Parts: sequence; C-alpha cells; structure tokens
Amino acid sequence: MKKLLLSICIFSFAISYLYSQAPSYKDFEWDIIKLGYVIPGGDDYSDGRLVGGEFRLNLRDDLSIGLRTESVVFDHNFGEEIDVDATWSWAATSDYYWNTTSAYRAFTGIGFGSFRSGNITEDDGDIIITEGSTSTGILARIGYEYNHLRISAEYNMMLEDNATNYFTLCAAFTLWGGYKGF
Repeated sequence: MKKLLLSICIFSFAISYLYSQAPSYKDFEWDIIKLGYVIPGGDDYSDGRLVGGEFRLNLRDDLSIGLRTESVVFDHNFGEEIDVDATWSWAATSDYYWNTTSAYRAFTGIGFGSFRSGNITEDDGDIIITEGSTSTGILARIGYEYNHLRISAEYNMMLEDNATNYFTLCAAFTLWGGYKGF
C-alpha cells in the first residue's frame, strides 16, 4: 500500500511539473535556420561559416534547456584545389533569460557536447576525405531574442588538445516560441 501511495504521489508530482512550464512563453522553440560567422582559435584555419539548429523547452519563464546541432566549415578554398576542414557538433544546452516580461530579452547560456572534425582535399583530381578527431567540449554564449529572431555570440572550447576552439557570431529564425503576454 505504501508503494502504491508513493507511486501515485510521484506520478502526480511529475504530471503537475510537466504542466507547470513557462506561463508567459510558449513551451517549445525551434531555431530552424541558424547561420553564422566563425573565428577559429589558432593560425591553422581561416575564418569560416556555420549552419545549424536548436530545439529548446522553456522550463520556466527565465530558464530553458535544449539540444543544439551545427556544422562549421573552415578553409573553404574552391579554386583549382579543394581544401575544406569541417566540424560537426551536438550539445545539450541551457539558457537563463534576464527578462521575463517581454518578447525582447537577453540571455546567457552554457552547453556540453561532442565535436567531430574532418577534412576534404583534392590531390591530382582525386577527392580525399579524412576523418578527424572527436572531442567533448563546453560552450558559453550570450545573446538577445527579438521575438522570433535570436542573435548570439558563442565560444566553443574543446577539452582535447588536438581539436580547435572557435568563436561564432550567429543569428537564428525561431519557430514556435515567443511571448504569450501574460
């Protein structure tokens, strides 16, 4: 009987927690198109570009968690020779919002995930794809939401010595999400 009562209490708490999400903001947000400019750390790479996306759940008006994925390309020289270095990553993220009464709000965030690198080169007409290293990494970011436009600056720091840290400036168009006005 005690186990049944405990199970009912836990189930009731879980259901009430699920429905007690952000009252002033829509529960889910999806950065469907995220584009950005990348500045790599070190002298081995040139500036690059990124494309990605992120799905977030607003736990409270001032806190969200999410899953981010992005692809970054460096050294994109497409003249007579091809030399492209790329990194693909995914990260679990969390953002803290400084304003909870408007559709325009600043945020800071952190994340932790996996970063995988690779290289594509051309040698005498043959395309050579080289798989690089995989590293875990930490990201820190600051940004601002303009209703359904999200602008951020992120620093991605790898925890392995053979991986490249990089800084990004990016903008994303957000589906769903937004301020409900309560």
